[in-house]
Amino acid sequence: MARQPNTIASSGSPCASPPLDRSRQPCAHDFFLLAGVLALWIAVHAAAWGRLIYHDAWLYNFPVQYAFAKAMACAGMPEWFGTIDSGTPVSLYTTSFTLTNPLRLAWLFVTSCLKPAADTAVYLHKIHVFSLYLIFAAGMYVMGRVLYRHPLSAVYLFAATLFAGLCMETAHSDQATTILFWLPWIVACMVKFHRERRERHAHWYLNAAVLLGALQALDETPHFTAFAAGLAALLYAALARAALLEGLRLHWKRLWPAALVLALTAFHLQYLMHELGHYGSSLRYAMSAHGGLRLDTSSMNETGFAQPTGLIGSFLPLGFMAPLDSLAAGLSAWLGEIGVPGVIPFDYRPDNTIYFVGIIAIVLATVFLMRPEDARLRLGWGLFALLSFLAALQQSRLYLLIFHLPFFDIFRSYFLLFLFGIVAILIMSGYGMDTLLTSGTALRRRLGGHALVLTAILTADAAIALGWLFTLRKM
Repeated sequence: MARQPNTIASSGSPCASPPLDRSRQPCAHDFFLLAGVLALWIAVHAAAWGRLIYHDAWLYNFPVQYAFAKAMACAGMPEWFGTIDSGTPVSLYTTSFTLTNPLRLAWLFVTSCLKPAADTAVYLHKIHVFSLYLIFAAGMYVMGRVLYRHPLSAVYLFAATLFAGLCMETAHSDQATTILFWLPWIVACMVKFHRERRERHAHWYLNAAVLLGALQALDETPHFTAFAAGLAALLYAALARAALLEGLRLHWKRLWPAALVLALTAFHLQYLMHELGHYGSSLRYAMSAHGGLRLDTSSMNETGFAQPTGLIGSFLPLGFMAPLDSLAAGLSAWLGEIGVPGVIPFDYRPDNTIYFVGIIAIVLATVFLMRPEDARLRLGWGLFALLSFLAALQQSRLYLLIFHLPFFDIFRSYFLLFLFGIVAILIMSGYGMDTLLTSGTALRRRLGGHALVLTAILTADAAIALGWLFTLRKM
Protein backbone atom coordinates (compact mmCIF):
# COMPACT_ATOMS: atom_id res chain seq x y z
CA MET A 1 0.00 0.00 0.00
CA ALA A 2 1.28 3.42 -0.87
CA ARG A 3 2.50 5.43 2.06
CA GLN A 4 0.13 8.31 2.85
CA PRO A 5 1.69 11.71 3.51
CA ASN A 6 1.38 12.98 7.03
CA THR A 7 0.20 16.55 6.57
CA ILE A 8 -1.39 17.22 9.93
CA ALA A 9 0.65 17.59 13.07
CA SER A 10 -0.25 16.20 16.44
CA SER A 11 -3.26 17.72 18.17
CA GLY A 12 -2.68 20.71 20.37
CA SER A 13 0.45 21.91 18.60
CA PRO A 14 0.85 25.67 18.19
CA CYS A 15 0.85 25.22 14.39
CA ALA A 16 -1.82 22.53 14.28
CA SER A 17 -5.35 22.83 13.00
CA PRO A 18 -8.09 20.24 13.01
CA PRO A 19 -7.90 18.05 9.90
CA LEU A 20 -8.16 20.16 6.79
CA ASP A 21 -11.67 20.38 5.39
CA ARG A 22 -11.35 19.44 1.72
CA SER A 23 -15.11 19.28 1.24
CA ARG A 24 -15.09 22.82 -0.12
CA GLN A 25 -12.29 23.83 -2.46
CA PRO A 26 -11.90 27.41 -3.72
CA CYS A 27 -14.46 28.16 -6.42
CA ALA A 28 -15.41 31.03 -8.70
CA HIS A 29 -17.50 32.49 -5.88
CA ASP A 30 -14.38 32.96 -3.74
CA PHE A 31 -12.49 34.69 -6.53
CA PHE A 32 -15.44 37.00 -7.20
CA LEU A 33 -15.35 37.93 -3.52
CA LEU A 34 -11.62 38.63 -3.72
CA ALA A 35 -12.15 40.78 -6.80
CA GLY A 36 -15.00 42.66 -5.12
CA VAL A 37 -12.95 43.38 -2.00
CA LEU A 38 -10.03 44.56 -4.11
CA ALA A 39 -12.25 46.78 -6.26
CA LEU A 40 -13.74 48.41 -3.16
CA TRP A 41 -10.29 49.02 -1.68
CA ILE A 42 -9.06 50.58 -4.92
CA ALA A 43 -12.17 52.76 -5.14
CA VAL A 44 -11.71 54.07 -1.59
CA HIS A 45 -8.12 55.13 -2.24
CA ALA A 46 -8.87 56.43 -5.74
CA ALA A 47 -11.43 58.76 -4.17
CA ALA A 48 -8.67 60.22 -2.00
CA TRP A 49 -6.02 60.07 -4.72
CA GLY A 50 -4.91 63.68 -4.33
CA ARG A 51 -4.41 63.45 -0.58
CA LEU A 52 -1.11 62.58 1.08
CA ILE A 53 -0.37 61.98 4.76
CA TYR A 54 2.78 64.05 4.76
CA HIS A 55 5.12 62.18 7.04
CA ASP A 56 7.96 59.62 6.74
CA ALA A 57 7.03 58.16 3.34
CA TRP A 58 7.02 61.62 1.76
CA LEU A 59 9.06 63.83 4.05
CA TYR A 60 12.09 61.53 4.31
CA ASN A 61 11.81 58.39 2.17
CA PHE A 62 10.56 59.81 -1.14
CA PRO A 63 13.29 62.47 -1.58
CA VAL A 64 16.04 59.90 -0.99
CA GLN A 65 14.46 57.25 -3.21
CA TYR A 66 13.76 59.77 -5.97
CA ALA A 67 17.39 60.86 -5.82
CA PHE A 68 18.44 57.21 -6.04
CA ALA A 69 16.26 56.76 -9.13
CA LYS A 70 17.87 59.74 -10.82
CA ALA A 71 21.35 58.48 -9.90
CA MET A 72 20.56 55.07 -11.43
CA ALA A 73 20.05 56.73 -14.84
CA CYS A 74 18.32 53.60 -16.17
CA ALA A 75 21.62 51.73 -15.87
CA GLY A 76 21.68 50.10 -12.44
CA MET A 77 22.29 50.86 -8.79
CA PRO A 78 25.28 53.16 -8.20
CA GLU A 79 27.90 52.30 -5.61
CA TRP A 80 28.17 55.87 -4.34
CA PHE A 81 25.29 58.23 -3.67
CA GLY A 82 24.95 61.96 -3.20
CA THR A 83 27.20 64.97 -3.38
CA ILE A 84 27.17 66.23 0.22
CA ASP A 85 30.61 65.71 1.76
CA SER A 86 31.71 63.74 -1.32
CA GLY A 87 28.76 61.38 -1.06
CA THR A 88 27.92 58.23 0.87
CA PRO A 89 28.30 54.48 0.19
CA VAL A 90 25.00 53.06 -1.12
CA SER A 91 25.38 50.09 1.27
CA LEU A 92 24.53 52.43 4.15
CA TYR A 93 21.02 52.89 2.76
CA THR A 94 20.03 49.29 2.06
CA THR A 95 18.30 48.46 5.35
CA SER A 96 17.01 51.98 5.95
CA PHE A 97 15.27 52.48 2.59
CA THR A 98 14.55 48.83 1.65
CA LEU A 99 16.66 48.95 -1.49
CA THR A 100 16.72 45.14 -1.78
CA ASN A 101 12.94 44.64 -1.97
CA PRO A 102 12.06 43.50 -5.53
CA LEU A 103 9.12 45.91 -5.81
CA ARG A 104 11.24 48.79 -4.53
CA LEU A 105 13.99 47.96 -7.05
CA ALA A 106 11.42 47.77 -9.86
CA TRP A 107 9.96 51.17 -8.89
CA LEU A 108 13.42 52.76 -8.73
CA PHE A 109 14.38 51.34 -12.12
CA VAL A 110 11.13 52.39 -13.82
CA THR A 111 11.41 55.88 -12.32
CA SER A 112 15.04 56.14 -13.41
CA CYS A 113 14.08 55.26 -17.00
CA LEU A 114 10.92 57.37 -17.26
CA LYS A 115 12.60 60.39 -15.64
CA PRO A 116 9.32 61.92 -14.39
CA ALA A 117 9.12 65.37 -12.87
CA ALA A 118 9.03 65.48 -9.08
CA ASP A 119 5.25 66.05 -8.88
CA THR A 120 4.57 63.06 -11.17
CA ALA A 121 7.09 60.94 -9.26
CA VAL A 122 5.17 61.63 -6.03
CA TYR A 123 2.10 59.86 -7.42
CA LEU A 124 4.19 57.07 -8.91
CA HIS A 125 5.60 56.60 -5.43
CA LYS A 126 2.08 56.53 -4.00
CA ILE A 127 1.18 53.75 -6.44
CA HIS A 128 4.33 51.93 -5.37
CA VAL A 129 3.54 52.24 -1.65
CA PHE A 130 0.00 50.92 -2.06
CA SER A 131 1.26 48.17 -4.37
CA LEU A 132 3.62 47.05 -1.63
CA TYR A 133 0.71 46.84 0.78
CA LEU A 134 -1.50 45.02 -1.73
CA ILE A 135 1.17 42.37 -2.31
CA PHE A 136 1.52 42.01 1.47
CA ALA A 137 -2.26 41.50 1.76
CA ALA A 138 -2.11 38.92 -1.03
CA GLY A 139 0.57 37.13 0.99
CA MET A 140 -1.81 37.13 3.95
CA TYR A 141 -4.43 35.45 1.75
CA VAL A 142 -1.98 32.74 0.69
CA MET A 143 -0.97 32.23 4.31
CA GLY A 144 -4.66 31.99 5.24
CA ARG A 145 -5.14 29.23 2.68
CA VAL A 146 -2.40 27.31 4.49
CA LEU A 147 -3.60 28.02 8.03
CA TYR A 148 -7.38 27.76 7.78
CA ARG A 149 -9.79 24.97 6.90
CA HIS A 150 -12.37 27.03 5.02
CA PRO A 151 -11.35 29.05 1.92
CA LEU A 152 -13.62 31.95 2.91
CA SER A 153 -11.52 32.46 6.05
CA ALA A 154 -8.57 33.35 3.83
CA VAL A 155 -10.79 35.71 1.80
CA TYR A 156 -11.81 37.37 5.06
CA LEU A 157 -8.16 37.74 6.13
CA PHE A 158 -7.37 39.42 2.81
CA ALA A 159 -10.21 41.91 3.33
CA ALA A 160 -9.37 42.51 7.00
CA THR A 161 -5.76 43.25 6.08
CA LEU A 162 -6.66 45.65 3.26
CA PHE A 163 -8.98 47.71 5.46
CA ALA A 164 -6.98 47.59 8.71
CA GLY A 165 -5.41 50.74 10.11
CA LEU A 166 -2.10 49.20 9.08
CA CYS A 167 -2.85 50.39 5.54
CA MET A 168 -3.13 54.00 6.72
CA GLU A 169 0.05 53.55 8.74
CA THR A 170 1.73 52.47 5.49
CA ALA A 171 0.29 55.48 3.64
CA HIS A 172 2.34 57.83 5.78
CA SER A 173 5.23 55.54 6.74
CA ASP A 174 5.83 52.77 4.22
CA GLN A 175 8.32 50.99 6.44
CA ALA A 176 5.30 49.53 8.25
CA THR A 177 4.83 47.27 5.22
CA THR A 178 8.46 46.69 4.36
CA ILE A 179 9.05 45.42 7.91
CA LEU A 180 6.29 42.82 7.40
CA PHE A 181 6.52 42.19 3.66
CA TRP A 182 7.83 38.61 3.73
CA LEU A 183 6.21 37.62 7.04
CA PRO A 184 3.09 35.83 5.64
CA TRP A 185 5.24 33.65 3.41
CA ILE A 186 7.61 32.84 6.28
CA VAL A 187 4.69 31.80 8.50
CA ALA A 188 3.19 29.68 5.69
CA CYS A 189 6.52 27.89 5.13
CA MET A 190 7.04 27.24 8.84
CA VAL A 191 3.52 25.86 9.28
CA LYS A 192 3.99 23.59 6.26
CA PHE A 193 7.28 22.37 7.70
CA HIS A 194 5.62 21.65 11.03
CA ARG A 195 2.67 19.80 9.58
CA GLU A 196 4.72 17.80 7.08
CA ARG A 197 7.88 17.39 9.12
CA ARG A 198 7.80 13.61 8.74
CA GLU A 199 7.89 13.88 4.95
CA ARG A 200 11.17 13.79 3.05
CA HIS A 201 10.45 17.08 1.26
CA ALA A 202 9.70 19.05 4.45
CA HIS A 203 13.20 20.50 4.68
CA TRP A 204 12.46 22.70 1.65
CA TYR A 205 9.89 24.62 3.68
CA LEU A 206 12.33 25.39 6.48
CA ASN A 207 15.09 26.34 4.05
CA ALA A 208 12.65 28.64 2.24
CA ALA A 209 11.54 30.23 5.53
CA VAL A 210 15.15 30.98 6.46
CA LEU A 211 15.84 32.46 3.00
CA LEU A 212 12.77 34.71 3.23
CA GLY A 213 13.73 35.69 6.77
CA ALA A 214 17.16 36.71 5.52
CA LEU A 215 15.58 38.80 2.76
CA GLN A 216 13.35 40.45 5.37
CA ALA A 217 16.35 41.22 7.59
CA LEU A 218 18.18 42.83 4.68
CA ASP A 219 15.09 44.71 3.47
CA GLU A 220 14.56 46.66 6.67
CA THR A 221 16.33 47.15 9.99
CA PRO A 222 17.27 43.53 10.91
CA HIS A 223 16.31 43.96 14.56
CA PHE A 224 12.63 43.58 13.65
CA THR A 225 13.18 40.21 12.00
CA ALA A 226 15.44 39.09 14.86
CA PHE A 227 12.80 40.03 17.44
CA ALA A 228 9.92 38.26 15.66
CA ALA A 229 11.99 35.17 14.86
CA GLY A 230 13.39 34.95 18.37
CA LEU A 231 9.99 35.33 20.03
CA ALA A 232 8.37 32.79 17.68
CA ALA A 233 11.21 30.31 18.25
CA LEU A 234 10.91 30.62 22.03
CA LEU A 235 7.15 30.07 21.96
CA TYR A 236 7.46 27.14 19.54
CA ALA A 237 10.14 25.51 21.68
CA ALA A 238 8.04 25.99 24.81
CA LEU A 239 4.73 24.78 23.36
CA ALA A 240 5.84 22.14 20.84
CA ARG A 241 9.27 21.02 21.93
CA ALA A 242 8.80 17.43 20.77
CA ALA A 243 7.74 18.52 17.27
CA LEU A 244 10.66 20.93 17.03
CA LEU A 245 13.21 18.29 18.02
CA GLU A 246 11.63 15.72 15.71
CA GLY A 247 11.76 18.06 12.73
CA LEU A 248 15.39 18.96 13.35
CA ARG A 249 16.38 15.34 13.95
CA LEU A 250 14.82 14.19 10.69
CA HIS A 251 16.12 17.00 8.49
CA TRP A 252 19.27 18.50 9.98
CA LYS A 253 21.47 17.05 7.21
CA ARG A 254 19.33 18.78 4.56
CA LEU A 255 19.34 22.19 6.21
CA TRP A 256 22.75 23.24 4.89
CA PRO A 257 21.16 25.83 2.52
CA ALA A 258 19.60 27.53 5.56
CA ALA A 259 22.94 27.47 7.38
CA LEU A 260 24.66 28.99 4.33
CA VAL A 261 22.04 31.73 4.02
CA LEU A 262 22.36 32.58 7.71
CA ALA A 263 26.15 32.76 7.42
CA LEU A 264 26.00 35.03 4.36
CA THR A 265 23.39 37.25 6.03
CA ALA A 266 25.50 37.55 9.17
CA PHE A 267 28.53 38.46 7.04
CA HIS A 268 26.54 41.10 5.15
CA LEU A 269 25.17 42.65 8.34
CA GLN A 270 28.62 42.65 9.93
CA TYR A 271 29.96 44.44 6.86
CA LEU A 272 27.13 46.95 7.10
CA MET A 273 27.91 47.48 10.77
CA HIS A 274 31.53 48.11 9.87
CA GLU A 275 30.52 50.63 7.20
CA LEU A 276 28.17 52.45 9.55
CA GLY A 277 30.75 52.55 12.29
CA HIS A 278 33.72 53.73 10.28
CA TYR A 279 32.27 55.96 7.60
CA GLY A 280 32.36 59.62 8.58
CA SER A 281 31.42 62.46 6.25
CA SER A 282 34.56 64.58 5.72
CA LEU A 283 36.51 64.70 8.96
CA ARG A 284 33.72 66.08 11.13
CA TYR A 285 33.62 63.21 13.57
CA ALA A 286 35.30 59.97 14.53
CA MET A 287 33.10 57.03 15.29
CA SER A 288 34.13 53.67 16.70
CA ALA A 289 32.89 50.47 15.08
CA HIS A 290 30.13 49.97 17.62
CA GLY A 291 30.38 52.35 20.52
CA GLY A 292 29.71 55.41 18.42
CA LEU A 293 26.33 54.00 17.38
CA ARG A 294 25.23 52.90 20.84
CA LEU A 295 22.16 54.59 22.28
CA ASP A 296 21.41 55.72 25.81
CA THR A 297 18.06 54.51 27.18
CA SER A 298 17.63 57.79 29.06
CA SER A 299 17.54 59.64 25.72
CA MET A 300 14.52 57.68 24.41
CA ASN A 301 11.24 59.58 24.56
CA GLU A 302 7.58 58.63 24.23
CA THR A 303 7.54 58.70 20.42
CA GLY A 304 9.78 55.63 20.26
CA PHE A 305 7.27 53.47 22.13
CA ALA A 306 3.66 52.39 22.09
CA GLN A 307 1.44 54.18 24.61
CA PRO A 308 -1.62 52.64 26.33
CA THR A 309 -3.86 55.50 25.21
CA GLY A 310 -3.48 54.23 21.64
CA LEU A 311 -5.62 51.21 22.50
CA ILE A 312 -8.65 53.51 22.51
CA GLY A 313 -8.30 53.55 18.73
CA SER A 314 -8.78 49.78 18.64
CA PHE A 315 -12.39 50.13 19.78
CA LEU A 316 -13.54 53.66 18.93
CA PRO A 317 -13.45 55.61 15.64
CA LEU A 318 -10.08 57.17 14.94
CA GLY A 319 -11.73 60.58 15.08
CA PHE A 320 -10.83 60.58 18.78
CA MET A 321 -7.39 61.76 17.63
CA ALA A 322 -8.77 65.14 16.48
CA PRO A 323 -8.35 66.81 19.90
CA LEU A 324 -5.23 64.74 20.66
CA ASP A 325 -3.01 67.74 21.47
CA SER A 326 -5.37 69.05 24.14
CA LEU A 327 -5.99 65.54 25.51
CA ALA A 328 -2.24 64.96 25.79
CA ALA A 329 -1.75 68.30 27.53
CA GLY A 330 -4.52 67.56 30.03
CA LEU A 331 -3.24 64.08 30.85
CA SER A 332 0.35 65.30 31.13
CA ALA A 333 -0.73 68.02 33.54
CA TRP A 334 -2.64 65.50 35.66
CA LEU A 335 0.35 63.13 35.72
CA GLY A 336 2.54 66.03 36.81
CA GLU A 337 0.19 66.73 39.69
CA ILE A 338 0.48 63.16 40.97
CA GLY A 339 4.28 63.16 40.73
CA VAL A 340 4.97 61.86 37.21
CA PRO A 341 6.16 64.99 35.39
CA GLY A 342 7.46 65.30 31.85
CA VAL A 343 5.46 62.38 30.41
CA ILE A 344 3.29 62.56 27.28
CA PRO A 345 1.57 59.15 27.14
CA PHE A 346 0.26 59.53 23.58
CA ASP A 347 1.67 58.20 20.34
CA TYR A 348 2.48 60.47 17.45
CA ARG A 349 -0.89 61.33 15.91
CA PRO A 350 -0.62 59.46 12.55
CA ASP A 351 0.82 56.39 14.28
CA ASN A 352 -2.42 55.86 16.19
CA THR A 353 -3.84 54.33 13.02
CA ILE A 354 -1.77 51.20 13.65
CA TYR A 355 -4.04 50.14 16.54
CA PHE A 356 -7.18 49.99 14.43
CA VAL A 357 -7.93 46.46 13.18
CA GLY A 358 -11.72 46.85 13.22
CA ILE A 359 -14.38 45.72 15.67
CA ILE A 360 -15.17 42.69 13.50
CA ALA A 361 -11.55 41.53 13.71
CA ILE A 362 -11.54 41.97 17.49
CA VAL A 363 -14.76 39.98 17.86
CA LEU A 364 -13.42 37.18 15.66
CA ALA A 365 -10.05 37.10 17.45
CA THR A 366 -11.98 36.77 20.71
CA VAL A 367 -13.97 33.88 19.22
CA PHE A 368 -10.69 32.14 18.43
CA LEU A 369 -9.27 32.69 21.91
CA MET A 370 -12.47 31.32 23.47
CA ARG A 371 -12.90 28.24 21.28
CA PRO A 372 -12.47 24.95 23.15
CA GLU A 373 -9.97 23.24 20.82
CA ASP A 374 -6.26 23.73 20.11
CA ALA A 375 -5.26 25.22 23.45
CA ARG A 376 -1.59 25.51 22.50
CA LEU A 377 -2.44 27.11 19.16
CA ARG A 378 -4.47 29.76 20.97
CA LEU A 379 -1.80 30.22 23.62
CA GLY A 380 0.96 30.56 21.03
CA TRP A 381 -0.71 33.26 18.92
CA GLY A 382 -2.15 35.02 21.96
CA LEU A 383 1.23 35.24 23.69
CA PHE A 384 2.94 36.35 20.49
CA ALA A 385 0.50 39.27 20.14
CA LEU A 386 0.67 40.17 23.83
CA LEU A 387 4.46 40.04 24.11
CA SER A 388 4.85 42.06 20.92
CA PHE A 389 2.69 44.79 22.44
CA LEU A 390 4.46 44.66 25.80
CA ALA A 391 7.85 44.91 24.08
CA ALA A 392 6.62 48.05 22.32
CA LEU A 393 4.90 49.52 25.41
CA GLN A 394 7.04 52.04 27.26
CA GLN A 395 5.42 51.40 30.64
CA SER A 396 6.22 47.66 30.56
CA ARG A 397 9.96 48.47 30.67
CA LEU A 398 10.67 45.35 28.62
CA TYR A 399 12.74 47.49 26.29
CA LEU A 400 15.36 47.69 29.04
CA LEU A 401 15.78 43.91 28.76
CA ILE A 402 15.75 43.90 24.95
CA PHE A 403 18.24 46.77 24.91
CA HIS A 404 20.89 44.51 26.43
CA LEU A 405 20.56 41.82 23.78
CA PRO A 406 23.43 41.75 21.23
CA PHE A 407 23.27 44.73 18.84
CA PHE A 408 19.95 45.97 20.26
CA ASP A 409 21.76 48.84 21.98
CA ILE A 410 21.65 50.62 18.62
CA PHE A 411 17.91 50.04 18.11
CA ARG A 412 15.31 52.66 19.05
CA SER A 413 12.08 51.91 17.12
CA TYR A 414 10.35 49.84 19.79
CA PHE A 415 6.93 51.18 18.80
CA LEU A 416 7.12 49.31 15.49
CA LEU A 417 7.54 45.96 17.25
CA PHE A 418 3.77 46.07 17.76
CA LEU A 419 3.38 45.59 14.00
CA PHE A 420 3.90 41.88 14.64
CA GLY A 421 1.20 41.97 17.29
CA ILE A 422 -1.22 43.56 14.81
CA VAL A 423 -0.52 40.82 12.27
CA ALA A 424 -1.04 38.21 15.00
CA ILE A 425 -4.44 39.74 15.88
CA LEU A 426 -5.45 39.65 12.21
CA ILE A 427 -4.37 36.01 11.97
CA MET A 428 -6.32 35.15 15.12
CA SER A 429 -9.39 36.86 13.69
CA GLY A 430 -9.03 34.63 10.63
CA TYR A 431 -8.95 31.62 12.92
CA GLY A 432 -12.09 33.00 14.55
CA MET A 433 -13.83 33.26 11.20
CA ASP A 434 -12.70 29.71 10.44
CA THR A 435 -14.19 28.54 13.73
CA LEU A 436 -17.56 30.10 12.94
CA LEU A 437 -17.58 28.68 9.40
CA THR A 438 -16.72 25.13 10.46
CA SER A 439 -18.52 24.79 13.81
CA GLY A 440 -22.01 23.62 14.63
CA THR A 441 -24.82 26.09 15.18
CA ALA A 442 -24.85 25.79 18.98
CA LEU A 443 -21.11 26.35 19.38
CA ARG A 444 -21.18 29.18 16.86
CA ARG A 445 -23.92 30.99 18.75
CA ARG A 446 -22.26 30.49 22.12
CA LEU A 447 -18.81 31.68 21.01
CA GLY A 448 -20.23 34.55 18.98
CA GLY A 449 -22.43 35.74 21.83
CA HIS A 450 -19.64 35.62 24.40
CA ALA A 451 -17.22 37.41 22.06
CA LEU A 452 -19.75 40.18 21.35
CA VAL A 453 -20.38 40.73 25.06
CA LEU A 454 -16.66 40.87 25.88
CA THR A 455 -15.95 43.24 22.99
CA ALA A 456 -18.85 45.47 24.06
CA ILE A 457 -17.38 45.65 27.58
CA LEU A 458 -13.95 46.59 26.23
CA THR A 459 -15.50 49.21 23.93
CA ALA A 460 -17.38 50.70 26.88
CA ASP A 461 -14.13 50.80 28.85
CA ALA A 462 -12.45 52.64 25.96
CA ALA A 463 -15.34 55.14 25.86
CA ILE A 464 -15.08 55.71 29.62
CA ALA A 465 -11.31 56.24 29.32
CA LEU A 466 -11.84 58.74 26.52
CA GLY A 467 -14.51 60.54 28.53
CA TRP A 468 -12.12 60.77 31.48
CA LEU A 469 -9.44 62.25 29.22
CA PHE A 470 -11.94 64.89 28.06
CA THR A 471 -12.58 65.87 31.69
CA LEU A 472 -8.84 66.39 32.15
CA ARG A 473 -8.74 68.58 29.06
CA LYS A 474 -11.27 70.91 30.67
CA MET A 475 -9.40 71.14 33.95
